Parts: sequence; structure tokens; C-alpha cells
Amino acid sequence: MSEYRDYVDRVRGAVPILGALKHYNVPVENGIALCPFHPDSHPSLSITPARGLFHCFGCHAGGDVFAFVQKMDGSGFREAVAKLAGWAGIPPYQPIFGDANSLEVERQIAELTDWVARFYHAQLTPSARAYVVEQRGLPPAFLDTYVIGWANGRAAEAVMTYCGPDWLPIMEKAGLASSKRTGDGLAYRDHFFDRVTFPILRDQRAIFLSGRAIDGREPRYLHQKGVESPLVNEDALNSDWVLVVEGALDTYSFLAWELPVVGLQGGLRPSAIGKLRRPRTVYTCLDPDRAGQESTLKLAVALGLTKVKCIRLPDGRDPNDYYRTRTVEDFKALMAEAVDPLEFALGLIPKEIDWLLFGGWLNPLAHLLASIPRLDADVLVEKVVAPRFDLGRAIVASLQRAIDTERAKNRVQCPACGTALVSPKKG
Repeated sequence: MSEYRDYVDRVRGAVPILGALKHYNVPVENGIALCPFHPDSHPSLSITPARGLFHCFGCHAGGDVFAFVQKMDGSGFREAVAKLAGWAGIPPYQPIFGDANSLEVERQIAELTDWVARFYHAQLTPSARAYVVEQRGLPPAFLDTYVIGWANGRAAEAVMTYCGPDWLPIMEKAGLASSKRTGDGLAYRDHFFDRVTFPILRDQRAIFLSGRAIDGREPRYLHQKGVESPLVNEDALNSDWVLVVEGALDTYSFLAWELPVVGLQGGLRPSAIGKLRRPRTVYTCLDPDRAGQESTLKLAVALGLTKVKCIRLPDGRDPNDYYRTRTVEDFKALMAEAVDPLEFALGLIPKEIDWLLFGGWLNPLAHLLASIPRLDADVLVEKVVAPRFDLGRAIVASLQRAIDTERAKNRVQCPACGTALVSPKKG
């Protein structure tokens, strides 16, 4: 499946949409042409070369370069891929699993996700613009650059009008709408409504959509239903170091400072952890609340304590607050003072603590220390943790037992560095 997807992406990159139109002798001038799919006396076919898409405002035909070839030839998806590959001189694909039918549905979902994101972008309201630019302090150009939009609840209606009824079930599969049976058949309703929308882009195409309520409604954040969220701005993973924050708004904040930053959405997923192994150093700058602190420690355990540096924002501010009130030079100074995960974990524990309540702080610290070799953990407990909090032998013994308990929870460690690996029982 992934090999065929890579093959399709290679073909897509080799034959631009304008090249396909030229093969079929459809002349294009200033991005418009006479539509070959219906009698057209006035040019109604719009071409967007940068995104590789076409759309007719007369018969509502539209899609990518494969959809154009399919419609011109009356062929299927695989035939269109093969034809375009031949034009580009790319050898035919030799299927292993023959799962091209599934890929065609996946391609339709991807195409519709991008279409809906851009439909919402066209519906931006003054209040949504003000929230992003004035309240969150982001550059106005980001509205277009990152296709930020406003979900007005009319995307399903627009898909029906411009794409046709066959696309509504695809919209539901994409997690962008839900259906309800009525006396007249199925009625489709937008998944996003009255929210600012933040697409995740890859190669200038929206591949995932999230929305944020700005009127206090819950849930405050809503993600594309039933679809695992990728990282925001995954291109930054090609850098030697990367900054990890939460959500699109914090990601955009540091993008405005031209820093290599990626954003977590919907929690710390195994797929995100795998991608974050690519940079040499990972700086964390997550929200200062309990959830953000726990995610920081989990990320450190997953990636290894020597790879992660933890940035501590002052006064309990979140990243966007800091961005709006400080400068990039201030932030770079904080980066220079970033601490290792153990120091970060110890910094969360109050200096004056009731040891009867120590259990609440014990587990996160034990989880962290259990991710490194036992000898190193014992040394840190004896030489760092115990002296800092003036721990007696009984408390030290409790901490060591908690570390052993964490170590025994089906966790596999790298024999070389002690980094926690995935449990074999959990895949």
C-alpha cells in the first residue's frame, strides 16, 4: 500500500495538470479553458497549477490530474496512473498486494480534505480574522499561507453543489461530516461548525483539519473525526534540532519567529514519536499545565533523556502568550537555559513538600528514572534527588521501589542506552 502510494506521488510530481491538458489538446490561457466535459461556449474550466487541480464552474467536474485523465478516458484510477506514468517515462508499477482500490478511496479523501479546508478559508469572517491576527498576534499573511478558515456549517451543502452527491459519503469517510437518515434519505451535517479551522499542510495541500471555538463552547478543540492527526509543520523535522509545542496556534507563533517547530495535536501518538526521532535534539515547550508537564516527561522517556531539552517559560505562560509579549531573542535566551528532563521533573516538585503527599510526585519521577539503566538511576537518586530534597532512607527506598515497579510494566529497554522501547504486548 505504501509502495503504491509512493509510486502515485512520483507520477503526480512528474506530470503537472497543465501537461495533462496539453496532451488532450485543451488550450489554457490565464488559468482558464473551455471545459471538455460539457458544451462550453465561455471558458469555465479553472486550473490551479500550484495545487495540481481543475474545476469547472459549469458542470462542476473537478479533481487532480488523475481525475482529469479518468474523466477524459472514461477509465479507472489505476489506468489513469499507468497512462500518466507512460507519458513521464516511469516504468509500470508491479503491485505486491494489489490494493490500488483502497488507495483510490484514500486519494478521494485527501482531495476532499483539501477542498473543504479551502472552502472554509473562503468563508473567513472579520471576527475569525480578528481572533487570529489581533487576539493571537499572528501575521495577517498567515491566514492565506496556512489556509486558516471559518467553519460556517455549509461545507456539506457546498460539496453537494460543486462536487456532486457521490462525494458526500467520501466526506463522511474523511471525518468531515456525519449522516442521519431522514424521510428523504440521508442528510449530511458538517463535523465542524462555528470554529476557526487550522489545516495541516503537506506540499501546500491540506491533509488534516482542526477547529477551535472562540465563543467558549466545548469542546474547545475539535479534530477531523476518526483520523489520526499528523504533526503540524512536519517539514521542520529535517532540521538538526526541532522545537515541539502543542497545537496549530503555538506552532504558528514560533513559525512567525522562523524557528523549526512542530506541533502535537490530540496527544502524544506513537507515529509522532517515531518522526521526532529524526532531529538530533528536541526542545520541548509545551503548555505549563499538568497535561503539558506529563506530555513533556512522556516524550523524554520515549525519545531518551539525552536527546530532549526542556524549556521553562516564566510566570506559567503558554507559548502563544510568550510570543505576544516577548521577542525571539528573549526566547533564544530561554533555549540556552533549557534543562534536561530530570532537572525539569525535579523542578516541578515544591521545595517545601509534605512527604505524606509525596506519592503524587513520585510516579512521574519514577517513570522518568525507569527509562534509563538501573545503575544510572540509582546514582541519580543517591547523588541528585536525595540531597536536593534531603530525603531520608525510607523515602529513598520508596522511590527506588516505585522505579522498579515502573521498570517492570512490560517495558523493553535498549541495552545500549536504556531508552524505553515499545512494549511487545502493545505492538
